[in-house]
Amino acid sequence: MSYSPLHHKYRPRTFAELVGQEAIAATLTNGITLGKIAPAYLFTGPRGTGKTSSARILAKSLNCLNSPQPTPDPCGECEACLAIARGSALDVIEIDAASNTGVDNIREIIERSQFAPVQCRYKVYVIDECHMLSTAAFNALLKTLEEPPPQIIFILATTDPQRVLPTIISRCQRFDYRRIPLEAMIKHLEYIATEEQIKINLAGITLIAQLANGGLRDAQSLLDQLSLLDGEITPERISDLVGATSEQDLIALLQAISEAEPVKIIEKCRNILNRGREPLIILQNLASFYLNLLIAKTSPQNQALVTVTSQTWQELCQLAQNWTVADILRGEQHLKQSEIQLKNTTQPHLWLEITLLGLIPQTQPEVVHTSPALNSPPPAPKSNQIDSIYTDGSCLGNPGPGGWAYVVYAGDKIIKEGGGHESQTTNQRMELAAALGALEYLEKKNHTAEVTLYTDSQYVIKGLTQWLKGWKKNGWITSSKNPVVNQDLWKPLDLLNSKLKINWQHVRGHQGNEGNERADALARSYASQKKSQEEEIPNSVVEYQSPQEIWQQVITLVQPVTTRALFQQQAKLIEFDGAIARVGISTEKLLKLHQGKIANLEAAFFTLFQRKVKVIMEVISTPSEKKNNPLPSLPPPTVIETPKIEPPTVTESLTESVIDNSTPTEKQLEKAVENILKQFQGEIIPD
Repeated sequence: MSYSPLHHKYRPRTFAELVGQEAIAATLTNGITLGKIAPAYLFTGPRGTGKTSSARILAKSLNCLNSPQPTPDPCGECEACLAIARGSALDVIEIDAASNTGVDNIREIIERSQFAPVQCRYKVYVIDECHMLSTAAFNALLKTLEEPPPQIIFILATTDPQRVLPTIISRCQRFDYRRIPLEAMIKHLEYIATEEQIKINLAGITLIAQLANGGLRDAQSLLDQLSLLDGEITPERISDLVGATSEQDLIALLQAISEAEPVKIIEKCRNILNRGREPLIILQNLASFYLNLLIAKTSPQNQALVTVTSQTWQELCQLAQNWTVADILRGEQHLKQSEIQLKNTTQPHLWLEITLLGLIPQTQPEVVHTSPALNSPPPAPKSNQIDSIYTDGSCLGNPGPGGWAYVVYAGDKIIKEGGGHESQTTNQRMELAAALGALEYLEKKNHTAEVTLYTDSQYVIKGLTQWLKGWKKNGWITSSKNPVVNQDLWKPLDLLNSKLKINWQHVRGHQGNEGNERADALARSYASQKKSQEEEIPNSVVEYQSPQEIWQQVITLVQPVTTRALFQQQAKLIEFDGAIARVGISTEKLLKLHQGKIANLEAAFFTLFQRKVKVIMEVISTPSEKKNNPLPSLPPPTVIETPKIEPPTVTESLTESVIDNSTPTEKQLEKAVENILKQFQGEIIPD
């Protein structure tokens, strides 16, 4: 009898045997039982999680000849079930999309799908790795997927659903296969080891499950390979076979690092390297162990959070007593930064040893805290003290037209906005310009208190915290012997940063943070603006103004002129916080007349501020009372430049001059308002 690999021999034959995908198995089982069979399915997920196996089980369930109708429990013995398992069934066609990517291949499938099944109830097409199909092939398949011929089922499987057209996904029932949980994989591997009489202990099975990273096929293949060894299979023998770093080696490294003994660290490292381990694998394994060390430090009672043996966990908990949480986090950050360098260097052994020496707590520099800011407004300020600034840059093309912007906060109130434009630039340059613009504003204000500056650019953060020191030391030359890009921005930024008290923070972009979203919107607006002859767009700023000053600018933008005259005489801006404007009217009757004009007023606010403002009208006291008891106002940001207004017509000028020069009583004013509205608007004034 020919040899059959374990992942073939123990391939699931029914949905009940599917490991770690209980929800998907239950859904497909119920669909078959109820007769609700979709014309197209899409199975997505990492390799070795059961996508192809599920497709074959579904094909068997639909076509089992020993059942009068589709069944979730195919017999596995009839001619159809056996042919499907062998891959030789005439009515179940498996297609490798990686080698049949063209539109012609899909057209051939479409033509064949018009014919009825030969032997089975359903003709099933299984298209594996469907993301490899070309766009033209996907488009050719659209109509057939949406309205396939009777008794035709399409099953698409992919490990990369991002590359599948949304129009394809919307026509399929999608099932996302997760990585196999560790406990389920260990249980399944124990069953296989028992059936195959493989001598392996629980620690070895656990290590195999960990190395498989959620892929059951990888775990079965590794167990199959290990079964060829003589004697009992131990974790040490598994590590030797796959080239992984053993837990005991990692414990020894951590011990040497905690004791701050450079010679011992190098000895341990070279001992591991001499056994054939790859430097990058050692670094990655050590980074995972740092996470285990952090859990042992902060939650020693929760061993379930880690995937190490009990003995290793006890050693980790004991070792964690010699570490602080800050040292562990700095070490993890150091390993993360070194991983990229280790991948690109021609001397990985050398740089691995240097990286390990840099993990000694006394040699680690303080790391600037760059965790994402919470999606909440800044804390309430003490008066108008600046406490935070958000910066962002945008580029249309990279390179292409770009813009940058900064937003200054005093608590949760915006007190200034600034920005600029470059006709041909890059996104990194715009991020840098935004930070520089913010610091220049602080210097202009002679600001001395500490300010938190939020940016979503790792380029800016890393430049200030890691790269600048080396650049200046080497005469503004990079490690690759090239001049530093954007020196004209880096040099003044470095100078201002040394003068001011800036707490640099990294915030994740497009995550709903109010300040970051505002800065991003401003930067994009600057980037999209164009001037004649490619001139620079002058930087516009936003400053505080009184409600009276704002009201005068808004009034000049109200249309038509008759409505402008009404608001000018009988309305006043009480309060404006940048989003909501409270406007006061002198009497209840005039308030009713003005309610229909709110849209005109909101349009004027939008013209001035370039954002939507909600207007709320209410009755206020008489003019004399308003002077004696002015309502509190909160000055909002507004644009300094006032849009030009076309000169009024002769009729409008006459109307305004009569209103401006008269000093009528309240009843006379109401009568004049009614006459004006009737004359210019044709409105009927209610009693």
